[in-house]
Amino acid sequence: MENQTIAFIPELTKQVEIGNKTMTRRLTGLEKVNISPDDFRFDGVDEKDANIYYFEELKVGEPTESYIIVRSKYRVGEIINVESTDKKIQITDVRAERLKNISEEDAISEGIDKKGDLYFNYFESEELEKFFPKEYLYKEFPRISFMSLWSKINGIDSWIANPWVWVYEFKIL
Repeated sequence: MENQTIAFIPELTKQVEIGNKTMTRRLTGLEKVNISPDDFRFDGVDEKDANIYYFEELKVGEPTESYIIVRSKYRVGEIINVESTDKKIQITDVRAERLKNISEEDAISEGIDKKGDLYFNYFESEELEKFFPKEYLYKEFPRISFMSLWSKINGIDSWIANPWVWVYEFKIL
């Protein structure tokens, strides 16, 4: 099987190359669940195929359980080429979680940059300040920096929607 390729924005490709980014969150494959993410809960991994994940559809008042089966794009142990570099990464863990459940530690593993004592603010437009109070945009908290990074890449509406994401942990080879 030919190795897959993963792309990062230039700032994050640099963070992968220097070893500061060891985790990424991706939406691919979760589109059906993310039509209405609040209507689903993660319900486990297939015992025979760790690439198959079950999401239970939460339907109020219905006695039967309804599941959506989703495959993660990458598998634990898989080696992936990093686009625009000669680097390769190996997936060490895969899980599904809601975007806003990211921890401070995971935000740092996402490769956010630190400028002096403050984490970098990736927002490029003052327009975004109508969605987030200015005091949130310039905090020293890694999670807030990650929020600005995610919003820059995926749009502010994606952060607000709090979609399900794949969390891929990896090591650089």
